Amino acid sequence: MTMSYINSIILFLFLFVQTTPSIGLQNIGVVRIDDGTYGGHRVFIVQNESIVRNNKNLRHYLNLLKHKIALVYPDWESDWNASIFTKKEFVGYKDEDKNLPYVVSGEWEKSYIAEYSKEQNVCTIYPLNPKKQLKLKISE
Repeated sequence: MTMSYINSIILFLFLFVQTTPSIGLQNIGVVRIDDGTYGGHRVFIVQNESIVRNNKNLRHYLNLLKHKIALVYPDWESDWNASIFTKKEFVGYKDEDKNLPYVVSGEWEKSYIAEYSKEQNVCTIYPLNPKKQLKLKISE
């Protein structure tokens, strides 16, 4: 194989990942997208809890997320939120049937580590734990 051919394949794969919404968002932890069925646009994300322990890394991550959402869903503008969980099995709304046992056991709340509002440009860390809760303004 020639170097030109290899470079062409690399460019194709890069463009494919960047222009294929599900792949581009999956690469940054998005595991579910609510397109408005439940009343608003929301992305559900799975990340390691360490992401919320470092404000600089969290801001960087959320700015990357904002950029990707703007590319994939430009009509959402500021009308979207992100829910960040530590485990995929807990992703979703607390009143969904699959989550009810986890809500009762407290596992759902423990896994729900952050909530980002694009409209307010604020991330609430540990949104359901008043003792640990912190609001972080995300700069552009």
